[in-house]
Amino acid sequence: MIILKENEIKLDTYLELRDSVKWKVLDREQARLALENALYTVCVYDDDKPIGMGNWLSKAKTFESKWIFCKS
Repeated sequence: MIILKENEIKLDTYLELRDSVKWKVLDREQARLALENALYTVCVYDDDKPIGMGNWLSKAKTFESKWIFCKS
């Protein structure tokens, strides 16, 4: 079953999903700040396995959204 959880991405999940798609490696503090400063986050689960995520943040009067979807 596909489940969406809003505004509750765990730090380790965030780092694992970023790594799974070969995005720039962040240290734990950088990742924590990224999540803390996001206006909105969503994590997509297939049952209890995280398979994707997205976030929406504001940068200098503009909005940016990033999405990651992984193979299950």
